[in-house]
Amino acid sequence: MKPTQETLKESLIYDEATGAMTWLERPRCHFNTDRGHKRTNSQFSGKEAGGVYSAHCGKRYKRVWLSGAFWQAHRLAWLYMTGEWPKNQIDHIDGNGINNAIANLREATRLDNGRNQKKHITNTSGTSGVSFDKSKSIWRAYIGNNGVQLFLGQFKTKEDAIKARKAKEIELSYHSNHGDDRPL
Repeated sequence: MKPTQETLKESLIYDEATGAMTWLERPRCHFNTDRGHKRTNSQFSGKEAGGVYSAHCGKRYKRVWLSGAFWQAHRLAWLYMTGEWPKNQIDHIDGNGINNAIANLREATRLDNGRNQKKHITNTSGTSGVSFDKSKSIWRAYIGNNGVQLFLGQFKTKEDAIKARKAKEIELSYHSNHGDDRPL
């Protein structure tokens, strides 16, 4: 069962500036009948919650064990701050999946999230969607839009191909960080 904002705030403190989550001292699930009061679990109180894991794509995220399941820390941060579970994906604006500061998070559709990707490791031109055709000695530009690759043209110079690509990124509402060099 998904935790509520109330459960979350009873269990953790979230630092919106850094994205860190710290355990609060919280009650255990049973009573100490010898003393007639509820026992607390102070073993983790004051310690950072969760740990880092690698997703299937190799990108690193934080997750927290809460209410009997692992939850992505960025989704918990969203719940903590807004009171609602995100309806879509949560995009890390800077591309760093470990940076869960609220200013670095935005709710985004899968399409919008994909328009804020780092430069692919196989890129050799230095710009996403720009490549050199050695057989014709010409630069090409292309871009993805709703699952379809659009050919933007052939250009004599790399700079002209980059201009065409960047103009189309703006037209299609790509994030300004798209194609940047950044860690996973």
